[in-house]
Amino acid sequence: MFQKVKEFLIVYKDPIFVFLLIRIAIFILASFAVQIIPAKGAGGPLHLTLGNLFLDPWTRWDGERYMAIVEEGYKYGAGFEGNTHFFPLFPILVWVFKFLIGDASLAGVILSNVFFFLSLLLMYKMVTDKVGSGAAFKSIFYLSIFPASLFFSAMYTESLFLLLSLLVFYFADRGKWLAGGIASGLASATRPMGVLFLPILLLAYLADRGYSLRRIRPDVLKIIVFAPLGLLLFMLYQRIIFGSPFVFLKEVSSSSWGRHFVWPWDTLLNTDYSAMFGLDFVRLGLVLLFLYLSLIVYRKLGLTYCLYVLLGLLFPLSTGTLASIERYLAVLFPAFVGLALEGENRLWDASITVISIALLAFNVVLFSNWYWVA
Repeated sequence: MFQKVKEFLIVYKDPIFVFLLIRIAIFILASFAVQIIPAKGAGGPLHLTLGNLFLDPWTRWDGERYMAIVEEGYKYGAGFEGNTHFFPLFPILVWVFKFLIGDASLAGVILSNVFFFLSLLLMYKMVTDKVGSGAAFKSIFYLSIFPASLFFSAMYTESLFLLLSLLVFYFADRGKWLAGGIASGLASATRPMGVLFLPILLLAYLADRGYSLRRIRPDVLKIIVFAPLGLLLFMLYQRIIFGSPFVFLKEVSSSSWGRHFVWPWDTLLNTDYSAMFGLDFVRLGLVLLFLYLSLIVYRKLGLTYCLYVLLGLLFPLSTGTLASIERYLAVLFPAFVGLALEGENRLWDASITVISIALLAFNVVLFSNWYWVA
């Protein structure tokens, strides 16, 4: 037993080090920030453990809504701020874990960080197997210091979705279509973007069959049935409880959220880049960077990984706004592998590291004090 633990620590010392270093740093930064930076006037203590300087900063904004789902369930209709567009898997897991520790906010933050830690371990293994341990280390490091990576530690769905997306590719690479379909189905119950794994898994299946339609077997049904199952069950629940399977779409397109389908180029062309101190101009730069990285991903990792990056870009760009696109980009793990492969240049590596850490620290300070970040 001790020998196995020792071997594990040796093999995975890099992701363990990166996780502890960056997560401890941002938790300490947030705990100081809430004491010395004035909180936004509209903000309030929307957590269950008042005065906990290490926990409270990570239950802001959507964390409040997930806690409301855990404590009171879904609500929709006149007189309510609807929460039906927050998908169910994460709050279900928090609800279960809450019974073990007695506090929803603590359960949510612990789970988010555990999921992120497991994500780093799995990503490190997958990238090491494909392109080597050097690129694997840089990949998880760049992911951990990405300006929106703070959400991997907050009571948000990012870390769970990241883990499930990694599992989808891990199983697909090994031809385990049932396990891949189940992981995809769980992802579709975590965030709307989870539906993207259906075409991605089908492409991986076709690639495994040499792109020959004659070699398709009944086992493809493991993908077709299970990949969208989480979303379909959530829609069935909304049909039974609220009378429509599309309540979540109505909610997200309401005036409060303002997302609706448009062509991706319309979002880019119609965005006011001068608003919010030019923040959307920075987001445009990130979109262009990830488009470039998708080319590297295609060359180094293959078509299915590239497709995930491209669809992951098109999905938020099709909602009519660049708002929060950083969070959508944060879970596109193949792009960080591409970034690592480009980061072999010392100047490039230093620039990425300095800029990312500075923006991450800035976002942590803002987020912990109720300033909207993404």
